[in-house]
Amino acid sequence: MNINNIHNSVSAIFNTNKTIVSPQISFKQNTDNDCFVRNFDAVDYIELTPDKKKLKSVYFYEGTKLADALGSLGYTKNSYLKKCLSGKLHPVSEFQMMYKDIAGQNEISSIKVKSLFAMGCSALVFETEDGDIIKLTPHNHFPDGRKQEFFDLPCTKKGKSDNTYFYVQEKAAQDNITVEEIENLVKKIENQGYYMQDYIRSCIIEKSNNEIRKEQFGRTKDGTVYLIDPGCAVKISSKQNDDSTNLRQKISRFF
Repeated sequence: MNINNIHNSVSAIFNTNKTIVSPQISFKQNTDNDCFVRNFDAVDYIELTPDKKKLKSVYFYEGTKLADALGSLGYTKNSYLKKCLSGKLHPVSEFQMMYKDIAGQNEISSIKVKSLFAMGCSALVFETEDGDIIKLTPHNHFPDGRKQEFFDLPCTKKGKSDNTYFYVQEKAAQDNITVEEIENLVKKIENQGYYMQDYIRSCIIEKSNNEIRKEQFGRTKDGTVYLIDPGCAVKISSKQNDDSTNLRQKISRFF
């Protein structure tokens, strides 16, 4: 293959009328709007939400390491991809920070990933080629630094590299969990002295009439149902301290 032909090829092709957006990767390091540079040419294609207005997932070429995936996202010169990333809760600068943190962390930087599977309020979720997930977050995954409990999705690896926390977990199934199973798990969590939040879609009407957010829970291969988002379970003592602080702040502002 003539490398000059590659350099002269169209850097990227984006069709915003389709849900799947597939670029032709350029090996040329330049300042064109639509190209992938800095040797982080790992993005295969991106997937948009059904309304085609937001980024849903980013898929990488086979064999892509986690560090290279982060570099592809943090340093992309692809104007469309950059715009999609900028529209999320995680700015491009966060991907750059995580790339720098993770690149030197041999324990997980070389894990091969298939996709940026999801982007939550506080975490980036990558799916590995082995079918696990890696959560990266600039904050401790567990609220107020609480310990990992029996109801939390287990971690096979976890740690911190500079400003980035990482957690490797089994990718739990979420399409076969009943409301009854979730309610039973919530009761067990609350019986251990925890306050459950953000697992119901509305807080305006009574809990019994609200819709449970099943995406906060998952079932592992052994059949156990776990809480996927540790932020839903807050120690009652921590919540009371937060409420007291808020009350003091309100009183001080009043006077």
